[in-house]
Amino acid sequence: MTLEHFDTIFAFVVILAGVSLLVTVLVQMASALFSLRGSNLRWGIKTLLTHADPDLAKHAEMIAQKVLHHPLVSDSTFSGVLPRLLSRWRLATAIRKDELLEILRVLAAQPATAQQEGALVTWDTALRRSLDKLAPADVEKLMRAVPKVQEVFADDPA
Repeated sequence: MTLEHFDTIFAFVVILAGVSLLVTVLVQMASALFSLRGSNLRWGIKTLLTHADPDLAKHAEMIAQKVLHHPLVSDSTFSGVLPRLLSRWRLATAIRKDELLEILRVLAAQPATAQQEGALVTWDTALRRSLDKLAPADVEKLMRAVPKVQEVFADDPA
């Protein structure tokens, strides 16, 4: 191979790099448009709450939604406006474990919603009960397990 073919190879590499960049931009745009990171994080928190306390299983979706819409972690511009229309875009896309615990405690400390006598348990009451019965040692054990779960999913090729 001589310098005669260098311009052809160089042009081919530049075109491949440009197409790769274009595909990356399109994938990131689609991911942001459909708020895929926030939706997957909501699923993960819901699963974590369900496994941490089976009594929270029927309230896990609502608690996860409240956590990810909380203004302290929601990185969305729309976090304070248009609650129904842009609810998917209001989800936080990342949260640290200490932030998650703090927001769960803040949500549990809020005054209980009005309930009628004999009514079903609401999400905030269920969360409060779950946090009350969860010992601090169990919280630490759960938080130590989170990185191990992340390692398992990182090693999973699927």
